[in-house]
Amino acid sequence: MVRLDVNGQPFFDAKWRRGGRQVKRRIGPAWLDPGPDGGWVPRRGRVPDGWFDHKRATVRMAELVDEHEGAEAAVERGERDRREHGATVRELAAEWLHYVEHEKRAKPGTLVDYRYYLSEPGRAHKRGKGHSAGLISRRSAIAGSGRSRRGTSRCSSAASTGRG
Repeated sequence: MVRLDVNGQPFFDAKWRRGGRQVKRRIGPAWLDPGPDGGWVPRRGRVPDGWFDHKRATVRMAELVDEHEGAEAAVERGERDRREHGATVRELAAEWLHYVEHEKRAKPGTLVDYRYYLSEPGRAHKRGKGHSAGLISRRSAIAGSGRSRRGTSRCSSAASTGRG
């Protein structure tokens, strides 16, 4: 599909469906000029690197579909693994940190503290001679295997830490 960007430059878009959802990705700038009938005609000359004619756009679209399919398959495998085996405390902690940083917009100093509390045991302090106690590992050892049967959605990970 050929569209115009905000500067009036034509570019190619790829659009396909996966699992009932529409997926749309930009391919890149199109080596096209406006045609006399309102359509598009190929520009004269060789297509420079980084630009796309119809053939190159078709090839790039196939590559984008394959990349997207691979990424989606990896996400689905991860979700299936979490459903079957549960999430580790480390995974829940990392998800909660992401939530606090990006959605709750915690202050940088607060994030530094949280990362320290959730760090691996033995991690050296930035200043001084001390090392992190590794609260995650201590609590995991106390709790058993370190696996949780809870879901890993934002609400459940925030609830698992008592924050949110």
